[in-house]
Amino acid sequence: MKLSVNDYLDQLANAKVKEVAATPAEIQQLSTLHEGLAFIADQLEAGFLAAYQWNVSGEGEDVALRLETNLINVPMAEAQRLDPKLISWDDPQPVNVYLVMEADHVNASHLRIDMLNTEEEFAEQPDQSVMDAQRWVSQHLAAIKENQEKAKESAKKDKTTKKKTTTRRRKTRKTSK
Repeated sequence: MKLSVNDYLDQLANAKVKEVAATPAEIQQLSTLHEGLAFIADQLEAGFLAAYQWNVSGEGEDVALRLETNLINVPMAEAQRLDPKLISWDDPQPVNVYLVMEADHVNASHLRIDMLNTEEEFAEQPDQSVMDAQRWVSQHLAAIKENQEKAKESAKKDKTTKKKTTTRRRKTRKTSK
């Protein structure tokens, strides 16, 4: 499927979105990811844009993990930011499948988005897409955990480091007699 930016923005109102809850262990299972990828594949085949979101909670912080269809690596929720400098608005562009992760400790911007596959690769190699998605999810959940630990260590260091206080040296004034 190829869409111009205007067609894409028009279709966003009819995008098929599914949201489910998951634990960190569940989201790393092939069967869980396969469900989301199958949903996206079905919607693309029917000619719809789609998003599948897992709300991951459990260890540490809540994570929103999504599969989304888009023209470039911008979350569907921020599609209005599609800049004519980044993408031609008139020429039809291929629709791609992206992995999107939102969490406080995923990185400094709290958002990570990477292309999983083009629509054609996605349709031709569904098993490879599931494996790639699992690797990506595991890698970024591990990064979140590592960043959480670094933040805790940093907070401990800040609490234990005392400020050194120095006494101010008094100025002597010259007095006139």
